[in-house]
Amino acid sequence: MKRKRDRIEIPCLYAEAPECCPYRYRSPDACELGTRHHLFWRRKDYRTELERAFRELPQNSVYCCRGIHDQLELVNRTPDKPSKERMQEAVDRNSPH
Repeated sequence: MKRKRDRIEIPCLYAEAPECCPYRYRSPDACELGTRHHLFWRRKDYRTELERAFRELPQNSVYCCRGIHDQLELVNRTPDKPSKERMQEAVDRNSPH
């Protein structure tokens, strides 16, 4: 995993053998670092302006290949939504003053 500015990137699962990637031909744009995985998912659970702002913070997502993206959601349970207060603190901390 490497950090690029405000962006965390997870290397492609198939970097050493791209011909083995199941997404290579179905969705070339999703190969490599083509998808953004939100660490707080499901989008439908984050509806208010505050919740959307929290979910979109740079530290709350990683960029990864589609294979890793799918694996993350397959093996991890949906994270609990933080309290309104915790979300507000995070948004405030990341707002330009």
